[in-house]
Order: sequence, then structure tokens, then C-alpha cells
Amino acid sequence: MESEDPEIDALVAAIGERARDYDRELEDSPWAALARGDLDADAADERALEAGMSEAEREWARAAFAPLDEDERGGLVDALLAGLDDQPGEDEGDAEANDGKVVPFRAKTEAETEAETKTRDSAANRAHDPGSSPRWWVPGGMIAAAAAAILLWVAWPGDAPGPELDLGGDAPTVAVADPVPTFVLETDGGLKQMRGAEDEQPKVAAHRYQRDTEFEWILRPKLEVEGDISVRAFALVGSSGLPLAIEDLTKQSKSGSIRVAGTIGDLDLEPGRYTIALVVGRPEALPTQASEVLADGEDSGPWQVRRVDIVIED
Repeated sequence: MESEDPEIDALVAAIGERARDYDRELEDSPWAALARGDLDADAADERALEAGMSEAEREWARAAFAPLDEDERGGLVDALLAGLDDQPGEDEGDAEANDGKVVPFRAKTEAETEAETKTRDSAANRAHDPGSSPRWWVPGGMIAAAAAAILLWVAWPGDAPGPELDLGGDAPTVAVADPVPTFVLETDGGLKQMRGAEDEQPKVAAHRYQRDTEFEWILRPKLEVEGDISVRAFALVGSSGLPLAIEDLTKQSKSGSIRVAGTIGDLDLEPGRYTIALVVGRPEALPTQASEVLADGEDSGPWQVRRVDIVIED
């Protein structure tokens, strides 16, 4: 149903598209499979690690999406049933509107009638509470489903904010889905090696090279990339770093995968230990200085950082 205001229609359409994107992401996520019982916790955690999720995010997701055990399910059902038992009777106005359409029950006792009158009088003197009226009553199964939907919408660790939809005039700016998917780094030999912040994952062994050793690092998107995508590389040592010239070493496939390959000598680095930071994103949004990568961390809105530790030997 469309409104008379095209700006409102555009706003609603953008929100709906964002909601559908979230639904698709959650349906395909390992944590949704864990909640359905299709994966165990270890398998879901392994897939999330491969997708680049940090330890803190995985710990949160393990707790949030773990299937309820028998005692928890029983307690939830008991609580919902107890809530239904506490639902008050109909208001007088509702009873009159349904006059002649209900089956009469036994006559109420004087004590029941007096208690019901007090309840109605008390309700009339306070602001309307959606949970206190039968017209707002929702079956227990729908309550649980709604609560789960709200949890997934609000608390799921989402991707970085995407580009915005400008409706023009004084209308609010609406965030729409970011078309750049998460990238996975594959290093020599196809070893999948995702790096989060230094304190989020155990350190992995550095790759050892000599200057004439060939290397191959591939950034693969989880979904096909639409539009231009690019990569820049930085060699980091502690709190400092420098950009690397990798333009001649980089090739990109139609699906968005980016291959950086050559010999270590092509990087023009002296022997020593380095962290190579590969920054992928829209060309106009990529950082130009290593200090930006060091300051903003792994995923800074319009771009993502994937790292590999290397040692260059004499």
C-alpha cells in the first residue's frame, strides 16, 4: 500500500530492503544453523572464524544462538502459560459488542463479580497497558517468535554501515545495504588465515620467505561483488608502517576475488619480521597511509583489513 508522499514510500522501501538483507544474511549464517540444530557449536564457530568474525563476536553468538536445553524450554513454556492464566476478562464495551455471539458460561459468584469490578475500575484510572487488554493478547508462540526476531535485528553483530539513500529536501537520510561483502584471506597453499585484533585470537605462525620465494595471497568475497573494488597493502612493524607498491602484482577476477602474487623481493622489503595488511574496499575509500590502518583497526566502515605475518630471511 502506497502513501501519498513519495518520500515516505522511498523510506519504507529502503527499510524493507535492509530488513530482507538481514534476513538473508541470518538465514545463511552458521549461527542460524546452530539455532536450528543443523550444526554443532564447534562447527558453527569454525565457519564463523573462517568468515572473519572476531573472538568477542563469536563468544557472544555462541551464547545467544545456542539451542535451549530441555529445562530451559520447559521453563519458557511454563512462563508463557502462567502469563496466559493471568489475562483479565473482557471490558464491558467488548462484551456488549459481542452480545449474542458468545456461549454463556456459569453465573459468576458474588466474590468473582466484586473482584472483576475492582479490576476494571483500577484499569480505567491508569494509562492503557498493551499487555493488560485482551485486544492486545498474542499467543505464546508468536511472542517467542517476535522476541527472537527483535533479538536478531537489534543484537546481531552487523556489517559496517553502508552507503546512504538521500531522499532529497528535508527528508532523513536512510542507510541502505552495503554491497561490499566480507572478504576471506587465503595465503600460500590455500591455508585460510583470518586475523582479528591482537588480543582477540591466538597468534598464528608467521610465513617464512626468502627474497626469491614466490608468494600468493588471495582475497575472496563471500558473495559476488558489484561495482569497483580495489586493494592496497601496507607493511606494519609495531606502531609504524609503510605502503607497498603492489599494483603490478595484483589481478582481479570477475567475481571480485583479488590475487596478489609474485616474489617476496617484489615487495622491496629488507629481511625481518612484518605484518602485511591487505586493505580491500571501494577504490575512493581506501586509506593511503599506514597510520590510518593502525588507528582504525580491522574493519573501518568502507574498508576491511586482512593480515598475514611474514618473516623475510637473508
